[in-house]
Amino acid sequence: MSNRIVDIPADTEIVTLEPGPNAFGAQETPLGAFGDTTYATHYGSLWAACVAIRFQAPSDKIVMIGTYSGGPSHATHRIGRINGQGNTMDQFFEAERYVAHALGIPFIDISQSGMGYLTSTLYMSDELHPHAAGSLRHATYDAECPRQMVRRGLFDA
Repeated sequence: MSNRIVDIPADTEIVTLEPGPNAFGAQETPLGAFGDTTYATHYGSLWAACVAIRFQAPSDKIVMIGTYSGGPSHATHRIGRINGQGNTMDQFFEAERYVAHALGIPFIDISQSGMGYLTSTLYMSDELHPHAAGSLRHATYDAECPRQMVRRGLFDA
């Protein structure tokens, strides 16, 4: 999540940060705890990325897009599974919400789009990665959330 931060232009107006489920399911990053500030844990990665983005583009608005679960048949990226670090996906979801809330970063809860564990066969090609209908659902929801943020004055100078 951090590799491209140095490429963000200083005058950027908005940066979206979407941690995704791989920290839980593929890399099995340690969850850590709130207060971690390095890339060694999920909590720390979220914190460090937000701080680095703010440093790189001091006046931008950061918006975090939360992770969604793969379906019940997906081997690694689903709720209910305990990863090799002893953590569950819902703990990773909670870390994202908590860090965004603590840092005052708007949070798009993609689980509210209708994509997730029980709808994986409707929107995902392999019970994790969105197919065309899932991509449309994700994009439509992601586009509407900033519109709501604008109506609430988030992007006012």
